[in-house]
Amino acid sequence: MRERTHFVFVFILRCISFLQPDSAYALLSEAPSPSESFTHHASLDSDGRFHLFWKFNSTHVIFEAHVKTHGYVGLGLSRSGRMFPADVAVGWVTNGQTYFQDRHTTGYLEPAVDSSQDWLLVHAEENQAGTTIKTVRRLGTQDTDDVTIKNGTMHVIYAFSEHEPHTAREKLTHHSHRGMKPLVLLSDPSAHPVITYPTNLPTHSTKDHCPEEKPTDKYQFQSVLDPQGKYLLFWNVNQTHITFEIHVETTGYVGFGLSPNRNMFPADVIIGGVKDGVPYFKDRHTLGHSVPAVDASQDWILLSARESHCRTVLTLTRKLDTCDDHDLKITDNTVKVIYSYHTDDPADHDSIPYHGMNRGVRSLLLLSKMATPSIPNDVTNIDILSRHYKVPANDTTYSCRIFDLSTLGRKHHLVKFEVLVENGHETLVHHILVHKCPGISRSQIDSPNYICYHDPDLKRRPCGRIVVVWAVGAEAFYFPEEAGLPIAEPGDTDLYIMEIHYNNPELRSDFVDNSGVRLTVTPTLRPHDAGILEISAFVDKSQIIPPYQQSFVTTAFCPKACMHQGLHPMPNGVYVFAVQQHAHLLARGIRTRLIRNGMEQEPLADDTHYDFNYQDFRRINRTLKDGDSAIVECTLNSLTRTKTTYGGFSTAEEMCVSFLFHYPRIQLMNCISKPLYDTFHSDSNPLKMVDTDLSGEFESMDWQNSSVVDLFNDGLAASTYYMLCGSIHHEYHSNFTTAHNEYPRIPYTPYGSGC
Repeated sequence: MRERTHFVFVFILRCISFLQPDSAYALLSEAPSPSESFTHHASLDSDGRFHLFWKFNSTHVIFEAHVKTHGYVGLGLSRSGRMFPADVAVGWVTNGQTYFQDRHTTGYLEPAVDSSQDWLLVHAEENQAGTTIKTVRRLGTQDTDDVTIKNGTMHVIYAFSEHEPHTAREKLTHHSHRGMKPLVLLSDPSAHPVITYPTNLPTHSTKDHCPEEKPTDKYQFQSVLDPQGKYLLFWNVNQTHITFEIHVETTGYVGFGLSPNRNMFPADVIIGGVKDGVPYFKDRHTLGHSVPAVDASQDWILLSARESHCRTVLTLTRKLDTCDDHDLKITDNTVKVIYSYHTDDPADHDSIPYHGMNRGVRSLLLLSKMATPSIPNDVTNIDILSRHYKVPANDTTYSCRIFDLSTLGRKHHLVKFEVLVENGHETLVHHILVHKCPGISRSQIDSPNYICYHDPDLKRRPCGRIVVVWAVGAEAFYFPEEAGLPIAEPGDTDLYIMEIHYNNPELRSDFVDNSGVRLTVTPTLRPHDAGILEISAFVDKSQIIPPYQQSFVTTAFCPKACMHQGLHPMPNGVYVFAVQQHAHLLARGIRTRLIRNGMEQEPLADDTHYDFNYQDFRRINRTLKDGDSAIVECTLNSLTRTKTTYGGFSTAEEMCVSFLFHYPRIQLMNCISKPLYDTFHSDSNPLKMVDTDLSGEFESMDWQNSSVVDLFNDGLAASTYYMLCGSIHHEYHSNFTTAHNEYPRIPYTPYGSGC
């Protein structure tokens, strides 16, 4: 019989007694005694509390772990290096009874039990020396909750607690210790010799574990900056200042800063820590691969600093605009937050050891990130998923699936939505929309996925009334406590289409996807119905971006005539509480402009540092009134392109969109516009221009000739624009306008910085 491929974990959990410290450390000073001979060994944590031995052949791997705890132990594999999402096994022995389950993590919750138990328990025992657990698992289980074990570096995660449940149904307490270690599990033992267990450990402990600490103040916002969860950032902001609290698992120095371009230099940074009980801290700036220079003006102010046996906590503040050329002005732009740390403190201010790989960058909205409100107790979570969809081996796929929410029985409010991206598919899933559409046969409910915009049944194509919008990098969206988006209204027979954009540039054929969205709804209706207004350029070849351009602007309009359709019944206007702006790879900036009575107001959103991989929601506090109009401008850089780029659905093509979340809900659902390029047509009738494809003419242009570019730009500036204004009842009104008619008489002028 052919030998079956398995992965065998023999993890022996040595739960060492804490009754007498001397005896505990006497045990630690001796090398653990594995049950058999192993070719590999690694200490997963820096304290020697979790040791792992393993060996493998062509069909299976055997692990044996020694852990200093009397509680439960978790061991697993993570694609990203974070504690979730991850494939884990959790086990413990209590009163001679063994408990063991194959699980997976999805968030800050108890790991969920897998429907397919692929980690199989072979043996378990517990005695004074420890606990032994053996488990067998296939290398490839075909379970989407499991991580395939293969060649290369794997992220091995671990967690353990001082406590253990007494039954299988009792909940696990939050782990007191956890971490991640990159390991090459299937490496050649001759190339990677066994790591010997240290025999010169100290006779007293300087670091047992690193429990999580609560921030010292109530902060509106927080983010984990690194994949391992060792660098946490909390912050508050007001009109003039921003305050950060930084928690880093190190007893060495901490670096933190702001970069205009995602690089570690040039950047506005601080370096601080606690050495021998005394805080040290300097406002600095980076110039290259050298020690950051100390600023002449010390504008970052240290409020407090403390150090435990495993963590450094710094609280600091600064003005949003310090007027220092070496400091980065903090605005509503996407901010590239850079971080670093080291296990050692500097010898002095000029001798800072290199941080090595303990560094990174994270895009954040520091001034307008969405806060997390409370969620009512009576909510229901509805998961809309793409069930086992085999993604085609195409660069771009728009896959759709039809769902019904009328089974709720009565009107509910959507109060939160979040995406559920399958493990390992983070770069595959580019965006997800949910449309509310009429006229679809109920026989189509939960039918197999289909290609959205090529389906012969036009009623199955996405219709544009959007109730959920998410793009790569965005987090969960929360509606404000006074509003919710209506679901299952009385007499409503519409169905819902989930649209997923799969970006598969490697043309892989092995993706089977179960991603989707989670809708959180409540039957307790809030005071206001919310809505989403889309302002967009047509997604077709009317959006033209010439090559070799550093800052080319695509424009989409929502004229007063369109706005009037939605706002005329609202004498007090509507409140806009969030914005999401969206474009593709060429975008460097997006601005959503607001014009009132010919005078431009402060932009609803203005991001000059747009990050394609971080398209999060912005919270704002603005009002739209009848008579207003809006303009969306996307600034695009095509210097690396040698051919014309057009609007389209793939990430290599472009879009230019802004979504306005508002209440009370208005009847207008979208404003879509496109230029007609009048001067390039032989027929001056705009109705004939609307459907004429000019791409052939633009392809033949010499875009490296500045005169040709000027001719095109002049034609675009003078162009007629075709407009479609769509209502939530799917009634469309078309008209024509020009850029000249839509731009404000008085442009917005930002207030001076005061510097």
